[in-house]
Amino acid sequence: MQYTVQPGDTMHSIALKFNVPLPLLLAANPQVTNPNLLQIGAVLEIPTPTTRPGGGPAGTPAATAPPGTDPPADRWCTVMLEPVDGRVAHPATALVRIGRQGYVMVATANLPPPRNFGTYDHYTVWVARSTNPLHIRDYFDLTPTRLTGAWINHKYIQDLGPHDEIIVNLETQNHGPYPGNGLYVLRGRLSRCR
Repeated sequence: MQYTVQPGDTMHSIALKFNVPLPLLLAANPQVTNPNLLQIGAVLEIPTPTTRPGGGPAGTPAATAPPGTDPPADRWCTVMLEPVDGRVAHPATALVRIGRQGYVMVATANLPPPRNFGTYDHYTVWVARSTNPLHIRDYFDLTPTRLTGAWINHKYIQDLGPHDEIIVNLETQNHGPYPGNGLYVLRGRLSRCR
């Protein structure tokens, strides 16, 4: 089924409207890079409860993936991102798919505005292979939602593994490919996904 984005829609509100799990909706629409800022008039694919990712009817195996790729995602892991050094009061969650076609979505609640910590204007998610020494594999900036303190975003990350770690850091706009400071606010290891 398809749906045309209306003013005020987010991937979360559309998932609620059609009673579809958000990870399934995001997986069906990989062209969406920011689930909170959708183009009005864009057409989204809405997975139905009677289909599985990959197009098969419920209760049947998903379609075979092309050579060199993982099968469609139907298994997900949630990782708790714990506060670091008491900088923030509340944990956050990361929805993760480990594998060749890895996926990370981070959602927070009750985060203070970044400017409370100085000249920072947003939060950035860093996916690190190791932290000592720091080996950053990929990153993406979180986007504030309409709810105060709620930030969210997601990214597909190749070869995501249980040895990787997710770190949320305070940053300024136009930061480089590595954390500009050591102001980590949240942290979680993907080894918890096993």
